[in-house]
Formats: sequence, C-alpha cells, structure tokens
Amino acid sequence: MSADAWQQRYDTADTPWDLGAPAPALLAWLATHPGAGRRALVPGCGRGHDAAALAAAGYDVVAVDFAPAAVEETRATAGQAVAVLQADLFALTPAMVGTFDLWFEHTCFCAIEPADRGRYAAQAASLVRPGGQLVGVFYAHGKPGGPPHDTRPEAVRAFFSGAFTVEALAVTPHSVERRAGQELWAELTRKA
Repeated sequence: MSADAWQQRYDTADTPWDLGAPAPALLAWLATHPGAGRRALVPGCGRGHDAAALAAAGYDVVAVDFAPAAVEETRATAGQAVAVLQADLFALTPAMVGTFDLWFEHTCFCAIEPADRGRYAAQAASLVRPGGQLVGVFYAHGKPGGPPHDTRPEAVRAFFSGAFTVEALAVTPHSVERRAGQELWAELTRKA
C-alpha cells in the first residue's frame, strides 16, 4: 500500500491496529530491558505509542512512518523524546546502516505486502548493528488476505534466521483481549 492509502486510513479513522497505548508485550519486556545508551528504531510507528514507551525506558528512539498523519500524531504523542521521520522504511539513508541497537516490530511486518518481507528482513539486518536485537510482536491471526497479513512462526524464522539468531519466538501472554493467542513475541540477535 502507498503512503496515500495509509494516509486515507488515518483520514477516515480506519486504524484498527492502533491500541491507543503501547503493546502490552513491549511494556512487559521493557520492565527488564532498560535502554540507557541504546538506540532504537520503530518502523511503521503509527501514532507513536511504542516509540514513546521506548523513549520513557531510556532508549534514543527514531520512529519512521510514511503516512503524514502518523508522523504528526507520533510527534504529538512522544514530543521531543522521539526523532520522527516521514520516510519509506526501505529508503532510509545509508548513514543509518549499523547504527541501531534495537529494532522494535509491531504491526509493520504484517502491514507490508508479503512479497516485501524479504526486503524488510534485509533492511533490519542492514540497520541493526552486530549484537543488536530485533524484538517485537508478529501478528499470527491465521486469516487469509490482508493487511494485516498473517505471520506464521516459520515465516519469521525463514526471513530472519540468515542474519539473526532466533532467541525466543512464541505466543505472548501479554496481548490485548482481541488479539489474545494471535501475537508472537520474538527476540532475535543480529549475527556478527
């Protein structure tokens, strides 16, 4: 989908992915993973709830979305605590290569076309430094079509295991009620 198509979703208040708060699984993880001195990227940041939570936990956060409304709302949600870029995730500058300690995924991977999932994994591998992490929530709803497109555990392993070691990948007990049992929590470490 194009930036204009996503903008239209915001314009018509058709944003069912937005929880109005950070992902519960992220909050649970942040309780034991403070971010002092660590730089994080939040692709497809939406209204910025997850980016704001990461910043509150001490991370130096860059949030990216290509829908103007998402960028504006992230700035309103996170204020000066988060650097917000209106950009295509796949066109981020070469100066960002290897500069992130953390990539936080939540509703971006399931929103892109399945044909672009390899590009997404390659971009994460490019921007996350060796030893850094990709953590996040993958939506495993089991329904055809999309977005949101279904994400099976085997797909996460297939797309990411070339550049990342899969440390954890399981259904999270930390979900909102309407997504209970349908969200995979993943912790991946960037290989050297």
